Amino acid sequence: MIIAVESLKRLENTYFSMSKSLVKLKEAISTGRDNEIYYELGNTLQWMMVAEEWIWKNDETFFHKTNRHSNGKLLRGLRHAYNLVKHDYMCIQSHTTKLIPKFSFPLTIPEEGIELGEIQFVWAKNEEFRGDSQNQRDTYHTFLVDVNIMEAIEQVKPYLENEIRKYIG
Repeated sequence: MIIAVESLKRLENTYFSMSKSLVKLKEAISTGRDNEIYYELGNTLQWMMVAEEWIWKNDETFFHKTNRHSNGKLLRGLRHAYNLVKHDYMCIQSHTTKLIPKFSFPLTIPEEGIELGEIQFVWAKNEEFRGDSQNQRDTYHTFLVDVNIMEAIEQVKPYLENEIRKYIG
């Protein structure tokens, strides 16, 4: 299949945008601010879905390959997550992991401080939104609910990047 140079440039720009948005999402997660995280999560998922759609359009085998690959299946779940964000349904929740420090006296606090816990953001269960695809919804609920959002995205990223590199090197 011959692909126009302009189309390849769009994929290249999409890949750049996806990579940049992942950096911004990591930064937002480090702030712990829900609104920042939700905004950057929407951007990241949007660029991932734009890349996925470009590949679907240009590779007639992609849909079936994706359904057979474990990270491809996660990509389907992320599409449902994207639809949750797009249609304004809750898809993330925060959990605080608590570390129980063992103190001894006299108490000495190291210069870098003491870590008392970490806030993690995970995919939330959402039965309210049906979406267009039962398969996407089932994949989301089976493989993503209660999973750290960044870990899930980082797991799918190499699969999607590998598909993108087939076109832009």
